[in-house]
Amino acid sequence: MNGQNDAQVGIHPTLCPDGKYRWTYVVNLYTNMSILSDLLKVVVGCVVFVFIVCNIGIIFDGHMDWVTLYDILFGFFWITLGCLLLGLVSYWIWAGMSGGRYAALFTMDEHSVMHERMPKDVKRVMLMSEIGMLLGAATGNLALTSNSLLAGSVHAWKTEFKDVRKVKVVRRRRLIKVNELLTKNRIYAEPEDLDFVADYIMQRCRKS
Repeated sequence: MNGQNDAQVGIHPTLCPDGKYRWTYVVNLYTNMSILSDLLKVVVGCVVFVFIVCNIGIIFDGHMDWVTLYDILFGFFWITLGCLLLGLVSYWIWAGMSGGRYAALFTMDEHSVMHERMPKDVKRVMLMSEIGMLLGAATGNLALTSNSLLAGSVHAWKTEFKDVRKVKVVRRRRLIKVNELLTKNRIYAEPEDLDFVADYIMQRCRKS
């Protein structure tokens, strides 16, 4: 799928003259809970780690009894609940400040896939237009046009296919999880493009 003849160039994976596929996606932060889910998993993971570190001495010194265990679990429950509530409130505040949307630009080639978060004031039509400009760019200006397209990103996550350990497709969230040993990347695509993007990635991830 190259999307070059599509009237909506940039919504679907579009093969650009530099040999890279590019497309845009806008996550609705109020209906797509993928980012919130990842946030809450991190919160719980951090709480579990801190509790294990703080109580490892009590667990292995031979003085653990039912009362101590109850106190530890009771404290763990309330601290976890408090952190989850704080995470929820923080997410909704961030979602509101972001206008309820998360705009991203994705770039994929034979070796890697990149996820770039765009500023909240960047409209999807602007990114689509720039991809269209890249398609029509003269060969001599190709690198300059490509760099200008990516210059406005807020954060970027690049994943090398050779380091990927696991690829998972979550269709209901239009999401492909691309996980390395210590880092994770999240690739979004329209429902009709998920299979193409997932197959492209999985065929190049030798370790997954």
